[in-house]
Amino acid sequence: MKRRIRRLILRERETILAAVPETCAGPGWQNTVVWVYIRRMDGLIRSECLQPLEQSDEMLTLFDAGEAMCDALKAAIPVRRTVKRRLQVDPLTTGK
Repeated sequence: MKRRIRRLILRERETILAAVPETCAGPGWQNTVVWVYIRRMDGLIRSECLQPLEQSDEMLTLFDAGEAMCDALKAAIPVRRTVKRRLQVDPLTTGK
């Protein structure tokens, strides 16, 4: 397939916040996309997904290093997970 590098369109006062390379895979398939996060002029964030055939030569060259850096940064974030408790139903108050 022929590459068709996609040029993103930014509206006035929009800025690119981050470009996050991500490898996605399932049984029999794999894809290497770059998620681009853009701050809109109203402060909200939108995202664009660039497929491999839409990525520039520089993006393809930096993909592996960028993905490794993003993975390392995500792993370095302190996280405390909560466990969702099942709701206990009291048969006396529910009428059942």
